[in-house]
Amino acid sequence: MDMRLFVSQPGGAAQRVHCDDDPLDPVYHRESEDSALYSGILALEAGTSLLLYPDGPEGAAVPVLLDAGDLLLFPGDCWHAGAGYACLDRRIHFYLSAPRRRRNPGYTYYWYTPPAIAAED
Repeated sequence: MDMRLFVSQPGGAAQRVHCDDDPLDPVYHRESEDSALYSGILALEAGTSLLLYPDGPEGAAVPVLLDAGDLLLFPGDCWHAGAGYACLDRRIHFYLSAPRRRRNPGYTYYWYTPPAIAAED
């Protein structure tokens, strides 16, 4: 298990939409019998929030609000982003690895949107 204490300052922006593991890895196919990586958030403050993107990184955000002591577990292929906060927020973010699925420290899978190409007149 890999754990980190996250502290968000008032006025901070939300994170970029990402997954904590590679969502294209076959381990996340429903028919796979391999163990997948899981992520978790343990809220230390009331009002902790995580933005989930159930329809993918370009879909609408669904905020999940947590009270102090709430625990949220989600698979490594879940698109999400830490929310921005109006007040100080502390939470513990952790990763649950399996014997055949270890997290690479510092790895994050970001959605890439190519830059727009200017139309010629």
